[in-house]
Amino acid sequence: MVRDQFESNTWWSKNIPCLHRVHDELPIKGAQSIQNTLGMSISLPLLDQKIQQLLNVVLQSNQRNNLKQKILLTFDDGHKDILQTVPLLLRYPNIQPILFITGNQLRGDTRPLPLTALYTWCFAHHKDPNSLKEELGFDRRSLKLLSEEKQRIVLDKSGVDLNPDGEQMVDHKDLDFLINNNWLVGYHGSHHCDLRIHQPHELKSLFKEDYKLLSNLDYMPWLAWPEGRWNNQLYTMAKEIGFDVQFGLKGEKGIGTIPEIMAREIWK
Repeated sequence: MVRDQFESNTWWSKNIPCLHRVHDELPIKGAQSIQNTLGMSISLPLLDQKIQQLLNVVLQSNQRNNLKQKILLTFDDGHKDILQTVPLLLRYPNIQPILFITGNQLRGDTRPLPLTALYTWCFAHHKDPNSLKEELGFDRRSLKLLSEEKQRIVLDKSGVDLNPDGEQMVDHKDLDFLINNNWLVGYHGSHHCDLRIHQPHELKSLFKEDYKLLSNLDYMPWLAWPEGRWNNQLYTMAKEIGFDVQFGLKGEKGIGTIPEIMAREIWK
């Protein structure tokens, strides 16, 4: 079992891939079609190609530096379609997949995320999720600045189906399946939104409870910030609790100001 620390000699850290959803072939429908246009879904053949390319880069680096670094392949949110990647990833022993899910999901919440529900509505109504303010009073960006439950309330009032057909998230049986196939499971925050809307003291008790739950389930106490966004106060709060390994996203505010935050890049 991989231990808690992110050892530089163990892991390749220059460009850690981040993925959300995968699809077998086009055309795809529903929320995933919108997410594909946003760079949040990748085809299995393209994923395989990118893995081979990165493996070659890391192999050459390992040979030059006499290292045996492995590659972390990170997945956020827990859409059930990521299960399609299991046979592919088993072919690559130097790839370590890890899924980051929220505290709500750790407790068995399998509802689609609010943004997924919004994307399903956008697909059905031929709308751009970034251009909804005139019609609905909010858009994709502003919705992220509400807590997950407030997102659900806003969407419900706007007539968006919160449980769209065909949208499935992983459950505990799926998590067991992933663990049995060499995956790790980590933490994606207490709930899914830009957590910078909260003060650290508002999240501390939730993070503590979730840290204990992760430990009880023998999951990894590694934290990937939702939306890849964090600030120094949130970083310090999470680190004090025990989340010593934290991940953001390249291009998001905050990356680079604390070297300990590992930058990931979205594969699309």
